[in-house]
Amino acid sequence: MTSISYSPASYTVAACCMILALFSNVAAASEIGTSSVRVAAERMFAAMPKDYFTIKVVQAHKEITSGSPALFDVREPNEFAEERISGAKNIPLGSLVKLSHLLPKNRSKPILVYCKSGHRGAMGLTVLKMLGFNNVRSIYSGIAGWKTAGLPVTTK
Repeated sequence: MTSISYSPASYTVAACCMILALFSNVAAASEIGTSSVRVAAERMFAAMPKDYFTIKVVQAHKEITSGSPALFDVREPNEFAEERISGAKNIPLGSLVKLSHLLPKNRSKPILVYCKSGHRGAMGLTVLKMLGFNNVRSIYSGIAGWKTAGLPVTTK
């Protein structure tokens, strides 16, 4: 059996193919599905932590209160204007790459992302990982879970 060594680039290629499959035509993605990409995807999933890079709302609140992580809301601006977690900056999911200059220069700085329920937050996490940020987590269940836990939101 041939062994392919791990490299961050192989994770990026695998993630790009997965995103391509989601946002483009599936036939084009399957053409890219070479053996090395499949191996990279398998290794990526094997190395993924059990929490899938998520953080529960209570732990996220503790970390945000301590001032440690950068906090990004990947919802649309109108959603952000209605309510948000205090201290969050709004970078809509579709603008993460275009507005990457707003992200921390230190790619090891802790980053938390969230959306309404967790779906866009997970995609934002994937994009940030692809951009080389290595300490990113998505707030499990988004702002909806945050509010369900009785944690504060702001409209200011």
